Amino acid sequence: EKYLQAKKECLALHSSMMERAMLFGTRHEWTGKNGQKERSTHGVVNFVKDFAPAENFIDFKRSTAVGVQGKTWKAVGEDFMIDALTPVFRKGAGEKLMLCGEGVAIALSKLASSSGQFNITPETREYGISIDRFKTPSGTIYLKTHPQFNMISRYRNLAIIIEPRFCRFRPLQDTIYKSDPNRKSNSQGGFAAIDGIKEGY
Repeated sequence: EKYLQAKKECLALHSSMMERAMLFGTRHEWTGKNGQKERSTHGVVNFVKDFAPAENFIDFKRSTAVGVQGKTWKAVGEDFMIDALTPVFRKGAGEKLMLCGEGVAIALSKLASSSGQFNITPETREYGISIDRFKTPSGTIYLKTHPQFNMISRYRNLAIIIEPRFCRFRPLQDTIYKSDPNRKSNSQGGFAAIDGIKEGY
């Protein structure tokens, strides 16, 4: 049935947009077309940008560090990663998750193939999700190439390292779903629910 297929596609799109908001969203509040307040969430990337110390941001191409500036990834990538990852493991667990774009994954894969201090091995974690285990001198990083990073060109060479145990998903709890037995005629559809307020969704 076309309705069921459309419903399935809308659910997939909604899930994708939620995922993108959790990663790249910006906290904002505005008034919607119905006169009600609408809010967007602060994604992980912007949360880190706004609240993490400046030294937590590392950019190989813009690095001014002695021995790195002006050099190629092939020549100094190993030393750069050792210096970059050492502070990451000074606090927290010895295992962390890195979400990244394909550019980062390719660069790290090339580094591991030519380095004696880094090792990448494929693993399958919960729910059949395939990730790479990136073993470093300082600790272990579980590397996941994320499709949302690849969909936005400026994020293909971006990586963010987090500890999932500190992440919380807190969806709105005051919403309801009311199935419409008369959806074909739409005589009972729309926002005529419990409170009669035209909501912003």
